Amino acid sequence: MVVKKRNSIFVVLCLLAFPMSAEIFIAPSIGFSRGTLGEIVYVNTNEYADDTLSELFWDYAFLSAGVKTGVKGAHFLFENAVSYAIAAQKGSMSDSDYLNVQYSGLQDYQYKTNYSESDNVLCRAVSVNTKVAFEFNTASWLHLSPFGGVDFFYTRFRAENGWYRYGKETSYGCYAYNSSNSTSGTFSGTVMTYRRYDVLTWLGLESVFLPSEKSRVSLSAAFCPYYFAADIDNHVLRDITFVDFATGSFCAFKIGTETEYDVTDLLSLDFSVSYIGTTKIRGITYQKSSTEKVYKKTTGGESGMDLKNLNIAVSLKLRLFQ
Repeated sequence: MVVKKRNSIFVVLCLLAFPMSAEIFIAPSIGFSRGTLGEIVYVNTNEYADDTLSELFWDYAFLSAGVKTGVKGAHFLFENAVSYAIAAQKGSMSDSDYLNVQYSGLQDYQYKTNYSESDNVLCRAVSVNTKVAFEFNTASWLHLSPFGGVDFFYTRFRAENGWYRYGKETSYGCYAYNSSNSTSGTFSGTVMTYRRYDVLTWLGLESVFLPSEKSRVSLSAAFCPYYFAADIDNHVLRDITFVDFATGSFCAFKIGTETEYDVTDLLSLDFSVSYIGTTKIRGITYQKSSTEKVYKKTTGGESGMDLKNLNIAVSLKLRLFQ
């Protein structure tokens, strides 16, 4: 009986989802993204509450071109969007170490011992976004739309040139990077390369306001039930490559707003802004040098990753069938 009831609910939703008036649309877009990818190393065999050993932050800003396609019915929406970076400004990659976390019995262990900055060159950025939503007409001027979705991001960077300051190491710990007991210098050429894969799932609610027959304004908020991230980090100067995997649950949020105006019956102009923020998720690390053939799991440590991304986009939606 439970199975039959569930099947009946599914049939009703499908009938609502795919009415005869369903439309198919395509929307080319131009966008701007700014954000930071965080890469963290933890030492989980130490005695301190904060076990952060190292933090690398890759800042970026780029223009993208993309296209969104979808099917929209009276109460249903399915859409898929793809975008690709076409131009980028040079960002920065900052690398901070807290080496005293490896020592025992220190009262002030969590000051920064090493710090460096390099130019961050964006080599590639691709995103794929899928969304499924049901829309309910709660009033003539307001629709509510629960939705689910998946975002995939692939980003590749190259850090080059730069400078460093490293605190001198003693038998009882390391000095601060900005103290008089530190060494400094510069980097030349490629310092590091970084490839990152992020997959975020979403469940959320969108409020769609209808100020006129030709315009729609929406506000949305979503949480992330599951987040998976992986990276390949090649430290060129150290001749060592790390591969990290991390997962998290209920560790990210996404908010957005979108305004759509119908220029004609078949053409509309769309402006959207969205922001994604995550907490730091943890996982495992593997490493190898160029002379080694097999990656080995790192013992006594964990990987960590986070993401912050602001996206602004303008698109022109063409309704092909309606």
